[in-house]
Amino acid sequence: MRPDLIVGAVTFLLGAVVAVEAHRIPDSGTDAIGPGTFPFFLGIIIALCGAATVFSALKSAPEAEDHEPVRWGVVWTAFVLLVAYTFALAYLGFPLATVILVPAMLLLLGTRDVKGISVSAVAVSGAVFLIFGKVLGVDLPLGLVFGG
Repeated sequence: MRPDLIVGAVTFLLGAVVAVEAHRIPDSGTDAIGPGTFPFFLGIIIALCGAATVFSALKSAPEAEDHEPVRWGVVWTAFVLLVAYTFALAYLGFPLATVILVPAMLLLLGTRDVKGISVSAVAVSGAVFLIFGKVLGVDLPLGLVFGG
C-alpha cells in the first residue's frame, strides 16, 4: 500500500478523533467561546489535511518503488516533542513552551537558518497568543513559571 495514502488516512482519523473529543469538553460558561473550540477547529483542519492527502494520493499515479524511505527517527522525535510540549504547557505556559517547540520542530525538519527560526518561534507564539488569548478570549495556560 502507498505510504501517502496511509499517512492521509491516519491523519484524517487523528483529526476526526481530536474534533470529536474536543466537542465533548464541557463548556464552563466563563469564556466567550468554550475551551473546546480551538482544539475542535484544529481537529477539523487536521482531518481536512488528511482528506486532501488521501484524495491527492488517489488522484496521482503510484510512485516508483525507489522512493526515499520514511525517516522514522524524525517521526518519533516529533511525537516525543509534541508529548513533551503538552506537559510543558502546564509548567512553562503557552508562550514560552511554544517558543521552545517551534525551533525544535524546525530544526528537526532540517531548517538551519537561525534568524528565520528565531523570528518564526516568536512570531508563531506571539500571533497565536494574541489572536486566541487576547482577541478571542481563549484561556491559554500561562504556566507555573509565570504564576498561572
